[in-house]
Amino acid sequence: MKKQILALVMGTALLSGCSYLCEECQDGTCAAEPQKVIYTAAPTLFAFDSATLNNADKASLDKAAEKIKAEKPSRVLVKGYADSTGPAAYNVKLSQRRADAVANYLVKEGVCPKTVSAKGYGSTTAFDANATAAGRAQNRRAEIVID
Repeated sequence: MKKQILALVMGTALLSGCSYLCEECQDGTCAAEPQKVIYTAAPTLFAFDSATLNNADKASLDKAAEKIKAEKPSRVLVKGYADSTGPAAYNVKLSQRRADAVANYLVKEGVCPKTVSAKGYGSTTAFDANATAAGRAQNRRAEIVID
């Protein structure tokens, strides 16, 4: 089964392409490994220095959990990220807590715990520029990839 991404990215409707919304993916010509977005929702974005899910995040993750259970993937990887504020080592730990928060919530909602793992990537893969407050807010996120 090809990798599929469960995007929790600001209402962006992707049908195929990479997980980072490159220009090629937006026009359907991305050379990256094809991936299918099976769900888009309001973003799972975190407040500054927080790994706490709010009610809107939980509502989105409820829907995501239903989609994941219907797909029955062999692996669910939750990827956590942070903005570039603060020390890199701290951001890796914070991003791990974010990934764990999402993974634990998915398991609580019935996703098979044997398939779920979480990894924090710190600020290594910025979704938006870290130069602005709005950009940093977009980088405090979690993504769900399924195989």
